[in-house]
Amino acid sequence: MLFTEVALPFERRALQFLRALQSNSSLGMATKILDFKNYNSFRYSVLEKSRVTPLNQIKTIVGYCPQLYQLLLSVSPNTDREYLETLFPPHTFATLRALHFSFDGRQHRKKFLGIHDIPHFLHQFSSLSHLRLENTSLIRQPDLDTHLPLPPSFELYEFTWINSVRVMGRSSADDFCYITHWLFGKSSISPHIFGLDDCDIHAQTEILSYFLKSYGGMLKSLGTRCPDEFVGVQLAETCPNLRELVLYNGYLLSPRFRLSIPTTYLEHLGFCLLGDLSPKEVILDCIDWISEIPNLRCVTQSAWYIPEDFEWEFAQDWKERCRSRVDLRFECLDNNYYFTSRDLVPTDQFPRQSGTLSNLSLMIIPHLSGSD
Repeated sequence: MLFTEVALPFERRALQFLRALQSNSSLGMATKILDFKNYNSFRYSVLEKSRVTPLNQIKTIVGYCPQLYQLLLSVSPNTDREYLETLFPPHTFATLRALHFSFDGRQHRKKFLGIHDIPHFLHQFSSLSHLRLENTSLIRQPDLDTHLPLPPSFELYEFTWINSVRVMGRSSADDFCYITHWLFGKSSISPHIFGLDDCDIHAQTEILSYFLKSYGGMLKSLGTRCPDEFVGVQLAETCPNLRELVLYNGYLLSPRFRLSIPTTYLEHLGFCLLGDLSPKEVILDCIDWISEIPNLRCVTQSAWYIPEDFEWEFAQDWKERCRSRVDLRFECLDNNYYFTSRDLVPTDQFPRQSGTLSNLSLMIIPHLSGSD
């Protein structure tokens, strides 16, 4: 049996998978997604005693997977910068399109990586179209590099910024502005899909305001916590082509904010309820407004728990109010955020399909399919 997606959370499983790769080249050819995002949680154990670092192990495994489409990687902020910059040999990632990169915030020693090291690391990737950065705003380095490196050779279709670690005395907004200026500052292409979740609500508002003003013109999809009304006005002014809007804690969607949302092309509206909110209350509060959105095709409700009979409680009323043209979907949340569980391929229709493997044919690079 060949696997297209492989999660390797600890070194024993990684070693088992490496042996399988060494004995069966077809396994490496079939692997499209490698998940190492929890791997460095165990970096000070068996591998360190044997002087084989986790990153060396990852480097070896990746070398056996020439058609890799997505890589999920978490590194310790104690990693040497020069080592990280040259971790992968040139042309290793000819097929890689999606990268989820994060710092493991539980590990702090004397050497620290920071946001200014990210561009140097990303220069190893030439064909990225989907990038997620998580907890890369952990630490302020003692000697900040004030000079931006050369612009990236890739152009991003989707960009996601997650920050779940609050650092006292500083804002992650400065780091966000730094990295986006490097990613998009000299490019004529700005992302069509943007996801944002920062635990610092003030930084979140500042980040979203900056991003919409700078790059909102081409934005088709936005996933974020409900912003304040000032940002809502910016949304209307800067994102005329918005086709998908996903909001966390949808109860904060005030009537005034609803009026500021550009709805001309909106196809999908999502509410991701991260607390104990009732999906029914959110829907009923917005149903009149929803029914007037001209091109809306789908409303998605995501919550930690949805009763089995919930959707039938007001299904008939929904159909009548929305004239049966808008689908109402319900999803139970797991540990992933809403916008990270969608297909990582360009799309002309929203919402995207669930799961990263539903468009597997688009992840196969034809001219490499016959190589060993």
